[in-house]
Amino acid sequence: MRLFTLKKTLSHFSSIPMNTAIGLSIILSDKRLLSTQAKAPAQARQMNRGLAPHYIKDQPPAIYAFQQPSYFSLKSSRPLFFEDFSTISTKKGSFKVSMLSPGIIYEPYASREQLSFWRRWFTRSGWKRTKEDVILELKSAYAIAKLRKTGYSKQKFYKEAFELYKEINTQMANGDKASLRKAVTEKMYSALKNEIKQRESMWSAVYWELLEPAVKIRTLRARLIGVDRDDLSKVFIQLTLEFLTKQKFEAYDSKGAAVAGDKNKEILVRDIWVFEKSMFHTGAYWRLCGRIQLKPVP
Repeated sequence: MRLFTLKKTLSHFSSIPMNTAIGLSIILSDKRLLSTQAKAPAQARQMNRGLAPHYIKDQPPAIYAFQQPSYFSLKSSRPLFFEDFSTISTKKGSFKVSMLSPGIIYEPYASREQLSFWRRWFTRSGWKRTKEDVILELKSAYAIAKLRKTGYSKQKFYKEAFELYKEINTQMANGDKASLRKAVTEKMYSALKNEIKQRESMWSAVYWELLEPAVKIRTLRARLIGVDRDDLSKVFIQLTLEFLTKQKFEAYDSKGAAVAGDKNKEILVRDIWVFEKSMFHTGAYWRLCGRIQLKPVP
């Protein structure tokens, strides 16, 4: 039965019209992060048969995830799942602590090899790649559709994200760790705090300026991360944005002499940031949860 479903699914993707697939943005990554073979409880497996359960590597058995199987169905565009609460044992009993952030970037964006028209549509590997790209796009579309039900507006979010981008960079330049904590997740705060410490060991002060407006802002990826296997409304959403901006930078030593950069010159900077927000906590707001450094495509 499973083999029949696989063949039926692949034949379905082979019949996709060319103009439908070409109209999609084919720049997303299909990298899989969760790859162990331990099985989740039967209750979790019954919740959504379109998802294959896997335990998260290097995490306690109580935390598990659902990952896409090798074949595709529309149901499998659902989010990754974590347990909503971690149980802490004490001498008097136990209590539950709500998760404030998953602490990971789910399926981080990565550059993909550009395929020629001939290779994409007239080779077996090209059709396989096209199917993978369509799946990635559908997963992003599913996440955005869920977000729109909460009143999401792309233009409004871009404005908020750009202000957050400017705010975090300014706080980094000023070494303002206290204010920085409110704008980023706990794991990201630890990383940025180390960056500030390392920079202060090299330079006494820095000058940083962002020239507005941004040259370009675009969404590269959207993903949902579920945190309660019994309540699909409890999810975090992660949006990956590309910022192309003009900036000015200059660094100074302890004597006030410029030792790096030039504040009179504009430089074009490309950053890829991942913003995260809880869709079930009251008063939740967007925070920076990660930055992505792209590797050159071979």
